[in-house]
Amino acid sequence: QWAFKDFGTPLRPENDIPYMNQKGLVDRSGNPKDAFYVFKSYWAKEPFAYIESHSWTDRQGLKGKKREISVFSNCKEVTLFHNGNSLGTRVKDINKFPASGLTWNVEFLEGDNRLMAVAKHENGNVVEDAVEVNYRYIKNDVAVGLNLTAEKLDDGNYMITAIAVDENGLRCLDYEEKVYFQTLEGGCSIKNQGTPTGSEVIGMANGKASLEIKPDDTDTTLKVMVMNQNFKGTYLSIEK
Repeated sequence: QWAFKDFGTPLRPENDIPYMNQKGLVDRSGNPKDAFYVFKSYWAKEPFAYIESHSWTDRQGLKGKKREISVFSNCKEVTLFHNGNSLGTRVKDINKFPASGLTWNVEFLEGDNRLMAVAKHENGNVVEDAVEVNYRYIKNDVAVGLNLTAEKLDDGNYMITAIAVDENGLRCLDYEEKVYFQTLEGGCSIKNQGTPTGSEVIGMANGKASLEIKPDDTDTTLKVMVMNQNFKGTYLSIEK
């Protein structure tokens, strides 16, 4: 991911802990990856457009340096808009793999950025796709701790999210070390699923990792701890 390369930080830390094999067109929860849309752009009949990396909503990089953004689509032409301004129209060329020439150079502004792709199919149908990106010019310092938050899901479970932060509280987007979740009381972890939110031990992505926890039927406060080899345990208590 280019945000990390610009600042001279390796994409993957060098250590002897193996990483889960995440190859394939979908992740272990069944969610399509970018590669899924590459193949869809060549084979699908129903018109569609997809801006790459929907899940990469927080990014960082150098001010004034443009970034290449790709759109995967089976439509004959696509126009990309950045914060409402057109960056031009591209005509699909299937000989230019993987995005068939549907690429643009975007200069992100600090803060909120909205990308929208408007694609016109040969049958006259028009489809759209949009993604919001929070962009920053300041590079985070070394990670010194974890911040924990909880979100209650529709089924009553909780999504616990750990964010690696530096001494200024800035999210460490280049931090990808493994973290270890543990439910201490009041519920149980949804674990051993091999999914992004169903594993008690998982490598952070852009300084973030999450685990789903099922509370028990008691009034006991739900208590969770997250740690790794660099940080002492960070605790979160949730009143049911």
